[in-house]
Amino acid sequence: MSKKLDEMVSHYGELDNQIKTLSKELDSDKVTLKNTLAKEGLDSYSAGGYKVTKVTSTRTKVDEDKMIKILKEDWENKYGKNSECPYIKTKEYIDMDGLEAVIYSGELSSEVMAKLGTCKEDTEVVALKCTKEKGGK
Repeated sequence: MSKKLDEMVSHYGELDNQIKTLSKELDSDKVTLKNTLAKEGLDSYSAGGYKVTKVTSTRTKVDEDKMIKILKEDWENKYGKNSECPYIKTKEYIDMDGLEAVIYSGELSSEVMAKLGTCKEDTEVVALKCTKEKGGK
């Protein structure tokens, strides 16, 4: 069993090393391709039977600290500093279910809702999609 295990570990190690090497090369090529496509003003390009397509998506991140500040200020204005806001928990994070409930019940003013709308941060993410062309050019 030891000889078989030796072979398996050796084979696995070789494949893992090849994958890591190819992954570094792939990542480098991906950056170069994205930059070249952007420089040329292209969203896709075909060559050698393959097509690369630039895919742009947006990721939204909520600034919870900013939301907490806005919601605390609103709560304190309505109910005073001695009253604890039920949808901001001890470890200050947003209780999204509680917040959703007060939003739907109309308890938050349009001014506070507008301020909360500024707590989102969109990040554009550009990725490449590579497909083999039909017909195998």
